[in-house]
Amino acid sequence: MDGHHHTAHSVFPKVSTTGKKGKDQKSAKSAKKPRKAEVNYLPPYPTGENEESQEQERIQLLTEAPTNPNSNLTRDVVIRCLIVYLEESLDHVLKRYDDADEDSVSQDLTVQRMKIYSIKTNTSDCPDDVGIVVEGMKVLAALGNFPRACSMLLGLTYAVNVANPKELRYTFEVFQKFLLELDCSKLSPKVNSLKNKTASLGKWALAK
Repeated sequence: MDGHHHTAHSVFPKVSTTGKKGKDQKSAKSAKKPRKAEVNYLPPYPTGENEESQEQERIQLLTEAPTNPNSNLTRDVVIRCLIVYLEESLDHVLKRYDDADEDSVSQDLTVQRMKIYSIKTNTSDCPDDVGIVVEGMKVLAALGNFPRACSMLLGLTYAVNVANPKELRYTFEVFQKFLLELDCSKLSPKVNSLKNKTASLGKWALAK
């Protein structure tokens, strides 16, 4: 996600948010709104990061998964617990198909607005396919696991003009503003409370 996202910084000009009065203000009102699949907004790098450091982190994440499956399990549990803690539902982001026939899965995916899907047709613990569907169309497949699919889904919301699922507004706010430090100047009370509790827990752990 980070690699695709920040590569765009070198291709597209920075978005100016400074408003001006008079003719400039009038022009701003008449500016063309982005259509679906057009770049909508490219947020700044997190504090202390640049394109090179983000690319190194992206490579590390991609190479870590095959050699350390426990890391994926940990991330999976953390994300699921986060959603529950924020009083939101996993069903709003993940659609599981266990032992379902291909036709039924394909038909059901066409009515999904924006979901991560997990298809498993055998008795193994690992799904056959994990991907993302947007407006009834598969846009990404073979992502391997739920945590990676979450990161890709977050990248999609930034790369194209797709709004975050309103049923998961707090979960995506944590991803964007708390974990990635994108547009983190203003947090909702619920996410700000989580941030303060996390900071307090970190201080307690250091003091032990």
